Amino acid sequence: MRERKGAKGAKGARAHQESQPSTTTTADKVTFNGGPGRSTAPEGQAVPVTNQGVAVGAAVLAIALYCNTVNHDFTFDDLAAVQNNRDVNWTTPVLSTLGHDFWGEDVTLSTSHKSYRPLTTQSFRFNSWVGGRTPQSFHLGNVVLYALCVYVATRVVLSSGDGMAPASVGGLVATAWWTAHPVHTEAVASIVGRSEILCGIFAFAAVAAVQRAVTVSDVAAAGASVWIGPARAQAAYLAAAVMILCATLSKETGITITVVCAAPDVCLLMHAAWARVGRMEHGRRHAGLPYVQRSAVRVVALAALAIGYIIARRALMGVDTPLGRFEDNPLRFIAPDQRVLTALYLATENARLLVWPWVLSCDYSFDAIPFVKTTNDPRLYSAVLPLFAGLLGMSVFAVWRVVAHRDPKVVVALSWVVFPLLPSSHIVDLGLVLAERTLFLPSVGVALLLKLSIDRIATATASVEGVGSAASTSGSRASALSGPNQLRRRATMTILGVLALLGGGALSSAFCYRTVVRNRDWSNNTMLFRAGHEAYPNSVKMLYSRGSGEANGEHAQALYKRALEIYPFHCYCLSSMTAYMSHPYYKDVDAAVAYAQQAGVPAACYYRRGKAYFNQIMDQNLVPLIEAEATEDAPFQQRCKRLGQLEGLHGLPMWDRRDAEIAGRLQRQWQGLGCK
Repeated sequence: MRERKGAKGAKGARAHQESQPSTTTTADKVTFNGGPGRSTAPEGQAVPVTNQGVAVGAAVLAIALYCNTVNHDFTFDDLAAVQNNRDVNWTTPVLSTLGHDFWGEDVTLSTSHKSYRPLTTQSFRFNSWVGGRTPQSFHLGNVVLYALCVYVATRVVLSSGDGMAPASVGGLVATAWWTAHPVHTEAVASIVGRSEILCGIFAFAAVAAVQRAVTVSDVAAAGASVWIGPARAQAAYLAAAVMILCATLSKETGITITVVCAAPDVCLLMHAAWARVGRMEHGRRHAGLPYVQRSAVRVVALAALAIGYIIARRALMGVDTPLGRFEDNPLRFIAPDQRVLTALYLATENARLLVWPWVLSCDYSFDAIPFVKTTNDPRLYSAVLPLFAGLLGMSVFAVWRVVAHRDPKVVVALSWVVFPLLPSSHIVDLGLVLAERTLFLPSVGVALLLKLSIDRIATATASVEGVGSAASTSGSRASALSGPNQLRRRATMTILGVLALLGGGALSSAFCYRTVVRNRDWSNNTMLFRAGHEAYPNSVKMLYSRGSGEANGEHAQALYKRALEIYPFHCYCLSSMTAYMSHPYYKDVDAAVAYAQQAGVPAACYYRRGKAYFNQIMDQNLVPLIEAEATEDAPFQQRCKRLGQLEGLHGLPMWDRRDAEIAGRLQRQWQGLGCK
C-alpha cells in the first residue's frame, strides 16, 4: 500500500510539473562557460559573470552616470514640492502631513492636486532632517536610492535564480540598457522624481515576494491548505501586499503592480483552462488542481487589494477631479473625439521615448505636441496604426507561448510595459499631457523583452552548435545534419547573435552618453527651460519659463508674445507683459492696461497662484503707474483717460482690490472732471 501511495505521489508530482507553467520572468541562462546553474568554469576557462555581479555592477554604473547631479539646484517642481513645502520643512506635524497631498495641500479640498504620496513626503522630511535643506542632500539621496533600485530590479526582474548563478548575455545587455536609459534622468536629476524611484523599489520587492510565495507554495508540505498553501507562502504573500501598498503610497501608479504580480498566475489559469480537455482524455483530470486553486486565490487577493485601494482613495479624497489649466493638459478641455485620437498618438510618443529617447523635455504641455483633430491626420497611419498592430501581434504571440508552451515570460514583460503606463494614458483626468518620469516602470518591460530576445538568439545559436557537434559522430543522418543547410543555419544564428550583442552594446553606450549630457540640463532652471524650448519651440509653458529667466527684457517679451500667439489666455505671460509695460524703461500704459484686462478675466487667471501673481502685478506695478499719471497736475485728457482705465480695471473679477467705495470715488472724480 505504501509503495502504491508513493507511486501515486510521484505520478502527481510529474503531472503537476507538466501542467504548471513556469512562473519565472526571464529566459533560461546562457552562460559564458556553456552551462547553467552554480557550476564554476573548468580549469583554464574564465569564471562566468554571476547575477549578483551584474546587479552590483549595474548599481555602480548608476552612481557613475548620475554623480554629476549631486551639485544641482532645485529645479522646476522641486520648488513647490520640496523647497517651499511646509510638510518637508518640518513646520507641519507629522500626523498632519498624512492628510496632505504631495504639494502640502489638504487632500480633501477641491484645490488639491489629489496626488497622495505620503511615503515620498516623509522621505523628504527625513532627508531634510539628516542633510539639511540644501538641494545637494536631496540630490545625493536620489542617486543612492536609484542605485538601490537598479540593484533590486536587476536581481528580481532582469535575472533569475541564485545570485551566484551565471548571468545570461541578454541579462547583461538589458541591465546596462535599462540602467542608462535617458528617460530615467527626470526621475533621478529632479528631486520630485524620487516618487518614481521609491515606487520602483517597492514594486520590485513586491514581485520578489510574490515569486517567493509561489515557489514555497509549489513545494507545499503535507497538510498545507489546498487553497492558500503553507504558512511561509502566506507570509510571503502578505509581505507582497505590504510592498504594493508602499509602492502606491510612494506614487499612485504603484497599484498597477498588482497586475504584474498576478500575470504568472493568470497565465497558469489560462494554460490550465486550455489543457483541461487534454488532461481529462489522458486520465489526469485532477492533476495540478491544488496549484490552480492557489493561483486563483492569489489573483482574487490582488484584485481585492487594488479595488480596496481605489475605494479607500475615493472615500478619503472624494470623486472630484483635480483642478487643471488648459495649457497644462488641454486634453481635458477639447472634444471627446479629438481627445481619443490625440491620446492614441501620445502612445506613439511614449514608444518613441522608450526606444529612442534622444529628444527630451521637462514638459510636453500645450502646444508641444499638436492635437490630432481628424481621422485624416497622417500621424494616425504613419505611427498609431503600426504601433498598435505591433502590440496586437506581440499579445497574440504572448498568449500562444502561454497556451502552447507554458511560458509566461512575454506576458509578464508586456504587463510591465502596458499597465504602469495606463494611469497616464488619459483614461482618467490628469494634470499633464506626457511626462518622461511616467516611463520609469514601463521601461523595465522593454528591457525584459530585449533580454528575452537576445537570450533566445543565444540559446538558438548554442543549440545549432550542439547539433553540429553531435552530427560529427552520428553516422549518415548526422552527415545530413552537418551539411550545407546546417552550416547556413549556424552562420545565420551566429551573425544574429553578434549583431544583437553589438547593437545592444552600442545602444547602451549611446544611452550612457545621452544620460550624462541630459543631466547637465537639470542643473538649474535656466538651462532646463532653454533645453525644453529648443526641443519643443511651441510649448507655451517653455516659452514663458524661458522668458522668465531671461535677463534681456526684449528677448523675454518676444518669448511672451510668441506664447500669447499660441495661447492668448496664458495668465503668467499676460501678467508679465503687464509688468514690463508698466516698467519706466518700457512704459506703455495703454498696452499694460490691455494686457491686464485680458489677464483679469476668469479664462486666464482663475487659479489661485495665477490670480495671486496677477494681483501682485496690479498692486505693485500698473496701479501706481496709472495713479501717478492721474494726479491733479496731469493734463485734463490724460487724467480723464487714466481714471477711466482705473475704473475699468476695478471691474475685473480676478482683481481682489475691487472695492465699491473706491470704484464710486473714481467714478465721481471722472464725472466731476466732465470726462466723457
